[in-house]
Amino acid sequence: MSDWASKLWLLENFHEAEKLEWDDPWLKSLDLEYHNVDLQAGLYDGMAEEGDAPRFTTNELVNLSKHTPPRNTRAFGRSEVIKHVVKKG
Repeated sequence: MSDWASKLWLLENFHEAEKLEWDDPWLKSLDLEYHNVDLQAGLYDGMAEEGDAPRFTTNELVNLSKHTPPRNTRAFGRSEVIKHVVKKG
């Protein structure tokens, strides 16, 4: 199941269980919390642990990316500029 399909599954099930309208603020909040990166607050990580959402990477790669941005990204370009400025500094 893809990430967007997992989120849709979550929203549809919650919508049905709580008998909400699609424009209900509770559903909008759930939509945002799905992507919250705080492991304690975000919904995605809990779903991934239970097998209800896909896991696309490993914790090791996440930690590596915090300090080494992937090439061909704006983050990599910014990090190179900062390294250059700090060396001259």
